[in-house]
Amino acid sequence: MANDVTYYREVNDKHQTQCLWKEITINTGGSLTNQKDVKFLDLAGGYAFKGSDHLFSCTRNRFIYWRTSDNVVELSEVSFDFNLHNQNLRITFSENSIISGISIIEAGSNVVALLCTVTSVHRLLFHHPSALHAHEIFELGTETVIPSIFADVSNKVIQNPANFHNINLGGGHTAYQIHAGDGYLTDDGEAVFALAVQNGTILIVRMPPLGSRGSCVQHEIKQSGVMSRFLGGLVPSLIRGQEANSGITNIALEQCSDGLVVLATCRDNKLRMWSSVNYEFLGAIDLLQHVPDSVEQMNKNAGGTGHVIKTFQRELYNSVFVAVFLSFANKCQFVIYDITYDMGKYQPAHITTLFGIEGNLVDYFVTSSRIWTLWTLRTGEPSVRYADINGHKRREWIEVPVCASENLELDVVNQPYDPREVFLNRIFHLGQFSPAVILKAIKLYRRSTEATHFGKTFSSIPLKILKSEVCQAVETEILQEVGDQEMAEEDYVQLQLQQWSKFYSCCVQYHERGMKPLGIFSDESTGLIGIIKKSTVGFLYPCPVVDQIYLGDVLPSDDEFIRDHPGFELDVGEFDNLAVLGRCLRKIRNCVEEETAIAFENGLLNCGNPDDLINDAVKVLQDVTREDVVRDIEMELNRSHNVLRSIEILTEILDVALLRYDRQSEDEMIDETIDSLGHVFASATGIGIMAEIFRQTAVTRFEVARDLLILVKLLPHAINRGHLSVKGLKLNDLTFQLGFLIRCYYLLKWCSESLAIQEATSSCENIQKQLEILGLPKHPHTASILKQLGEQHLTLLEVFLNGDGGIKVREQLRNILPPDQGVCAFWKQALLPMISMSARLVWPSVSGFVFPQSLVGYGQHLALQSYASLLRDWCDCDTSSRQFVVGQVFLSCNEPYKALDCFLSAAHDVMVEEFLIGFMSLATTDPKHIEVQYYLKLINLFEEFDYPHLVVELARFAKNIAEPDDPNLPTLWSKIFKNELEMGHSNEAYNAMMGNPDLARRKDCLRQFLVVLCERNELSTLVDLPYQDTVNNLEPEVVKILESRSVSADLAKQNCYDLLYAFHVKRNNYRRAGSIMYDYGVRIRSEVPGLKGLQRQAKCYLACMNALKLGDPKFRWIVKPVTGRASGTAEPGDDEAESPPKRLCQEDDLEGLLKLQKRRVEVLGIAEIEKEYAVVHAHLMLLQRTEQASVLARSTLRPDETVGLLTNAGMFDLAFELCQLFSLSMVSVFEGVILRCIWLSKGSTSLTSPVDNQYTIDAWTWLQYNEQFSSTMAKEAGRAPDCAWRLLQLYLEKYEEKSGRYHRCVASTALQQGFSLPSWFLLSYKKINAAELLHLYLQHGLLEDATDLATEYILATMGKGKEYFGLDDYLHAGANPVWLPYTSIDHLLQALGDFKAKDQHFAELYFQLSSTLDDYFKMLKSTTADTLVMLRNS
Repeated sequence: MANDVTYYREVNDKHQTQCLWKEITINTGGSLTNQKDVKFLDLAGGYAFKGSDHLFSCTRNRFIYWRTSDNVVELSEVSFDFNLHNQNLRITFSENSIISGISIIEAGSNVVALLCTVTSVHRLLFHHPSALHAHEIFELGTETVIPSIFADVSNKVIQNPANFHNINLGGGHTAYQIHAGDGYLTDDGEAVFALAVQNGTILIVRMPPLGSRGSCVQHEIKQSGVMSRFLGGLVPSLIRGQEANSGITNIALEQCSDGLVVLATCRDNKLRMWSSVNYEFLGAIDLLQHVPDSVEQMNKNAGGTGHVIKTFQRELYNSVFVAVFLSFANKCQFVIYDITYDMGKYQPAHITTLFGIEGNLVDYFVTSSRIWTLWTLRTGEPSVRYADINGHKRREWIEVPVCASENLELDVVNQPYDPREVFLNRIFHLGQFSPAVILKAIKLYRRSTEATHFGKTFSSIPLKILKSEVCQAVETEILQEVGDQEMAEEDYVQLQLQQWSKFYSCCVQYHERGMKPLGIFSDESTGLIGIIKKSTVGFLYPCPVVDQIYLGDVLPSDDEFIRDHPGFELDVGEFDNLAVLGRCLRKIRNCVEEETAIAFENGLLNCGNPDDLINDAVKVLQDVTREDVVRDIEMELNRSHNVLRSIEILTEILDVALLRYDRQSEDEMIDETIDSLGHVFASATGIGIMAEIFRQTAVTRFEVARDLLILVKLLPHAINRGHLSVKGLKLNDLTFQLGFLIRCYYLLKWCSESLAIQEATSSCENIQKQLEILGLPKHPHTASILKQLGEQHLTLLEVFLNGDGGIKVREQLRNILPPDQGVCAFWKQALLPMISMSARLVWPSVSGFVFPQSLVGYGQHLALQSYASLLRDWCDCDTSSRQFVVGQVFLSCNEPYKALDCFLSAAHDVMVEEFLIGFMSLATTDPKHIEVQYYLKLINLFEEFDYPHLVVELARFAKNIAEPDDPNLPTLWSKIFKNELEMGHSNEAYNAMMGNPDLARRKDCLRQFLVVLCERNELSTLVDLPYQDTVNNLEPEVVKILESRSVSADLAKQNCYDLLYAFHVKRNNYRRAGSIMYDYGVRIRSEVPGLKGLQRQAKCYLACMNALKLGDPKFRWIVKPVTGRASGTAEPGDDEAESPPKRLCQEDDLEGLLKLQKRRVEVLGIAEIEKEYAVVHAHLMLLQRTEQASVLARSTLRPDETVGLLTNAGMFDLAFELCQLFSLSMVSVFEGVILRCIWLSKGSTSLTSPVDNQYTIDAWTWLQYNEQFSSTMAKEAGRAPDCAWRLLQLYLEKYEEKSGRYHRCVASTALQQGFSLPSWFLLSYKKINAAELLHLYLQHGLLEDATDLATEYILATMGKGKEYFGLDDYLHAGANPVWLPYTSIDHLLQALGDFKAKDQHFAELYFQLSSTLDDYFKMLKSTTADTLVMLRNS
């Protein structure tokens, strides 16, 4: 039958070795003399908060521990569920020493710590957690940091005068008198201190409750010669009255029913009691009555640490456990009493007496059922023992394995590695030394106070930098030793070994010093047992069942077996057989040498087969020198009733995959309970403890499986020799199963010992991007975990438990707790199941694939590759899933080809493995469809990471395996098209586009294809491609897309019109090409101002006309782009008429454009286009040769406005051409010409001067603008005015009409300017219309010129000079009638007649005209008569 002994193992908290402290110094003003002569022991202890086992309490799984050393006290708060900040407080008492431990009590909203120094007593107040944290604390994330109770402590609060009291004993030797003390906080808030003085008296100090106005009261209790009362029911050996040699060695305060009682152990081996209320002596107990006579006869004076008293308060104050450690010269023992108060009397009852072990007691702690002791053995090693003190259990010490100190000896000589590598691997092995220890070792090794530049922030030192610092320190020392001398290689290696051994020794010294135990405490509610050490804290946890079988000599209890392995049931005989098997395995373990064990593990790391690797260890045991060991093993096995069954049971127990944590109750937990369980062991400390226990368990079970395989290998040898009989032995099956377990536990060991690496930020971001693309959930707390990796040294397992693993484990924790249970003994009920659940999540043969996903999500890429390598040859579970996540890692590390190989190898199990099924979100059961969907996922991945060539490869592969009716085929074709196009493979992209069976996708691809080719300027390729095959014709769609793009594009940046023009010309569609260029020109006019715009517009019109002329004459017309005018015909240059389609509708509003086109259609021929080109050409000439850019850029000008601008610029040729083309009057042009001629003539320096001035220089410029002007003309004329008049003459000859309107315009303008008409002009005008010239003369008052003209004109009609007036005949008989401007002549005569009396000249002119007119009339009469005669004769 299994017994009820519980075995424990120790685990250290590595987080407490690298913490930061808040420092406070207190100066109470007390006087301390000769302090160096008085030394007090370093003490430590702990306090677990009330409600530490309550699920909904903010104090659960939370405790305080303290240390005292001389005048320094260190207080630390630890929570296994929540991360705390500012949780470490160090208080230094200036010129003072602490004489006792610290009493911690919870009082309402405060936590009170009471302590005593040699000169003062103190009450330290801190906020209670319930006052700091609201109930919603469980709704916070596990990565949230909350304040500790020490977070807001300040020097001012600590030194509040109401909370300390300086002791006044008189005599001036206070420091020598007080040597022990204790404190207690009563229910009413009064702090009571009991202090032991060397003269045998007790000093009671009462500190009033907080907020009261009272002052501290000090009272001295002296030992009385007469007892206040007898202790009823005591044995006769009770000492009554004062005894000699009764100095107090230790003192304690405890609350009883009758009030607060002072308990003191004295040098006369008595336990005395006083009331702290009335200071009466209550009695004494002779402690020697429970000491055997053999011990009693010895020297019973207190020795060693002296007598030490500890108490444990029972419920309702009706009973107190009092334990006294009796220390004699050669022996020591514990005596435990249960003191009750009944009928007004204190009655002690002896519970048990336990003898101590050989060694020095460091500390002990008493609970209601056990006594825990902490020892230092004679070898210097620490030892923890516990014993049950209840009557129904056996009372013997049970040893707890503690973390052993490091061995200074390292076998470097026999190893094939450099000493530096060997020592670095050992120093930085996981959990070997903390960063603080290594830095202190560097400081000691260098013999300098400035060893490093890291300060106190040990936890944030990167591992690489710390290694570099160590190497630099040792190498510097080696170089100093070598100096300038030459050294042989063997000597140098020896020097290396010496220096590295020296540094390693420094590390070990500091490590051992920090691991020195100072105190022990326990929390019965949660099962927590803590060991406080110099620089860290250790915890004792119940030993798992397999560990007990392997490490201990006693089997676990039934409850423990069920706790660790639910579902297994064993009878009494099977328990005994397991005990036999355990003893055999321990014998084998003792025979396995360290070198053999290391070689075995290295073989596993290199993926060796355990069945082959174990042979070396088997050979060692089969050696002749180990014959006795093998014989002992065979004898033990013969005691077993069924060896094979025992091996099978142990193998099944080792298989984590067989564990089941099913829901114990069908009742559902409330949300509050679920939130509460979500924080169990979730802090950094809690996860660190879980990870270390996990590691210890994995290491132990790995050794169990290894040794069990060795045992199985030995069985055939024993059977053959006849020393053992085993029926039904299937050696191959057992070795295979044990080999599998060895590999699994090695994997667990590996993940709990391998350090996580902080990957580059970009790599982690790549992984997060992949998860988002694949539709996988993102890993929780990623940011906080990556931040921790930059500050702490975490293992892969710790990273896992900080994230996905911890969440999964806490979810499963609900299954083992009753849904209505409000309390939980975390260290008894939850811790080991959580370790088993964690192991099951990492166990490779359990489906779920949580651990590898976690490695990927938190950036542990190298670790994941190692993980996959370790499992590659033997684990068939989730093989493809592992390949997939390795592919993710390769992809994030920019190794796409390796990633592709991994992804492809994972494809065949996409419907089998849970992980692959999970992210596929399958909606079909067709294998080929599912495989195609898988490839689409991969395609999206590679697309996101910009590997188009691999996307094409995957898409083509998927296309080849897809069914013809697969709905993903269009997508695959689109992927091929997109990525071929991205790589610049235009023809391949075109083929993929044309091969797409989906018309909508084909059109989408076509649009993208055209856009990209345009952007790459691959216009020739775009135009040359046919865009049609036997089935599809995409040419109309191409045109539509390009037209839409042309309309919507900004002409200043893009130009698709030229492309469309080339596209249509390539296909001989000249009319459409011309239409495109015309549209382009219209848009340019309004959107591209300036010279470049006009140049482009002119080219557009030329191209348009050229295209139309190349086409069929029947189709040499185009439809003018739609305008906003409702009706009517717009003139060229009309702003509204020439607004482009873009101005009238939105960029993509083609429907609106079509509606406008239906409203009105205007057909343009080549002639109309030529007109528009002429205007544009004129504008272009103006911009090129004049300064009219601002005017032209302002708006589009009409032809008549353009003529005006050309005239003003002196560009008369173009002006005349526009007038002719648009049938405009040329009057304004001629006015411009005559004005320029007049101004030039007037501006000339001299009519005969050959030298040009500014007028003539400008004239040469505008004269050259006109083609009518030639160099020959310039040579003939010689002067600019002459050239100008000659140009006017040429224009009149070319453009004058029969009516002579332009001569009249020129003459009128010249006469208005007061400029004489040139002779050539008069000759010309006379021939055209002399009467009109005469009329102009009269209008302008030129009577003399008019008289001369009239006279000449009359004479011409009479036959004298008729050719000068363009007359065909003159006045004579038989001639045609000759007309004279009689009205003008009459007006002239009248005007001359008015002036003849006043001016002789006008009289002469009058006479001249009158006489000539008389001659005309005479000739007219004669001619008339002759004509009449001729008429009669005829």
